[in-house]
Amino acid sequence: MLAPCHAPIVATLHGTDITLVGQDPSYRDMVRFCLRKVDAVTAVSDWLKEETEKRFSPPSVERIHNFADPEVFLPRGARDGLRPFAGPERTVFLHASNFRPVKRVHDAVRAFAWAVSQGVDGVLALAGEGPDLGAAIELATELGVGDRLHLLGVVEEIDRVLPLADVFLFPSDGESFGLAPLEAMLCEVPVVGAAAGGLPEVVSDGEHGMLLPVGDWKAMGEACVRLGRDESLRRSMGRAGRQRAIRDFSPDKIVSEYEALYERCRLNRHCCDD
Repeated sequence: MLAPCHAPIVATLHGTDITLVGQDPSYRDMVRFCLRKVDAVTAVSDWLKEETEKRFSPPSVERIHNFADPEVFLPRGARDGLRPFAGPERTVFLHASNFRPVKRVHDAVRAFAWAVSQGVDGVLALAGEGPDLGAAIELATELGVGDRLHLLGVVEEIDRVLPLADVFLFPSDGESFGLAPLEAMLCEVPVVGAAAGGLPEVVSDGEHGMLLPVGDWKAMGEACVRLGRDESLRRSMGRAGRQRAIRDFSPDKIVSEYEALYERCRLNRHCCDD
């Protein structure tokens, strides 16, 4: 709609712009029009790139992952302060999201309850607010773990909460990337999540956490049992996760990929103008 324009235009896709908004009949044609008129299109994961190509067939899509700052998201040892919701003897499981249905918070609650039923002495901290939070609280009460819930509400500085966790629960069934798990990895917190969307591009199953089929809360619960009982495993996965996050998803690496793309677009536009 801005063409002709002296500067190149790059569209970056993050997920719901393709999988939700882009599928609404009221917006589909507009999304398709924009994807075909810009100078370049990027997607934050190979999964989203493939979904975009399948649904809209733009001329080309380049995958450039999200990033997180290792100077902001730090392991617990680099932070001072006490865990306000659990003593050192308890395993802290954390779920952070906007509590929409796609996040499947009920799977997180069921997995946690299963771990507790198997003897894991833990608490489940829930960070954020959203439409499914109330139902999650009710489910926890029904399963007998309501007294182990800690509601943190909307957290402005999630980097100060993530290092306090021992395990990050992320059973979402359609995440285009998985930024919250990446931030948890930088804090050396292993991830238990669903092998769906772009998350397997961030978390390698068995290395930085455990990925199970979508909806298989019992398998996620068994993963929570294993991690809850084995501190050395949590630590080794946590360290491996931070190393992977710094190596593959650092700001310097990802920003340089964007800069290279912008420069190619600039040169292409310059050639066309000539």
